[in-house]
Amino acid sequence: MADEPRDPITTGDEAHERDLNRHRADEQRTVRAEIVARLHGRGIEVADDASLEAVVRKLDEVEAAEREIQARGGDLMIESPKPLRGD
Repeated sequence: MADEPRDPITTGDEAHERDLNRHRADEQRTVRAEIVARLHGRGIEVADDASLEAVVRKLDEVEAAEREIQARGGDLMIESPKPLRGD
């Protein structure tokens, strides 16, 4: 039996899943939009035609890289904005 990572977002029978949950497509679009916003917040662009699975993989890769940086004692904040003064 081959070790293949199971995609947590979709199943082997997506049509069946959509029959069971008529809101599934809407929920997947909402999740995709939230993940894209999180990636954009980190300065990472996502192609408009990227699938939900590709977007999830990209977020996983980014978060893994961030954990690696932190594990090595690095800081994710390269520059902090200067505080504004109300003079």
